Amino acid sequence: MGLGAYLAAVTEKKHYEVEERRERTEVKECPKAEEDEIYAIFEQYGIARPESRGVVEGLKQNEEMWVRFMMDFELKLAKPTVNGAWIEGLVMGLAYFLGGLLPMIPYFAFRIVDHALFTSIGITVVILVGFGYVKALVTGTSHRDAGWSAVQTLVVGAVAAGMSYGIVRAVNSGGRVEC
Repeated sequence: MGLGAYLAAVTEKKHYEVEERRERTEVKECPKAEEDEIYAIFEQYGIARPESRGVVEGLKQNEEMWVRFMMDFELKLAKPTVNGAWIEGLVMGLAYFLGGLLPMIPYFAFRIVDHALFTSIGITVVILVGFGYVKALVTGTSHRDAGWSAVQTLVVGAVAAGMSYGIVRAVNSGGRVEC
């Protein structure tokens, strides 16, 4: 999972670079068409050509800002930072490792499987609630919204666990699904 997160960040950066090169080429080789695209963008916001003409002329004077405008408003692509790709990969890898490992520990600690199962479920609930709450706070939400995020994360996790359990039951029953 960590490697997947890293590769996704690197791929996002490459995609941005390819689109940026294409926009630069279009600005140089087809400036009239690009100018018309800017007017079309402003028209989506209810701003007619006469009102947006000054901004368009200003963008045409600075190729760097023109390309940046097109990346932001035409393609709606934010410039990714690949410097943090390894951090994203590390965080994702650790989250999956710990999130998968911690609930397994009771199975090594308890002799009775039922005790291990219920302890594992408790640990998983705490991890899901904690993750949902902290994730929301990191993104800048209020404590109340973070509480809802924690509940939402718990519900999604519970549904995923239930689906996994159902699949295992179906496979173990030899293809027969019991209702």
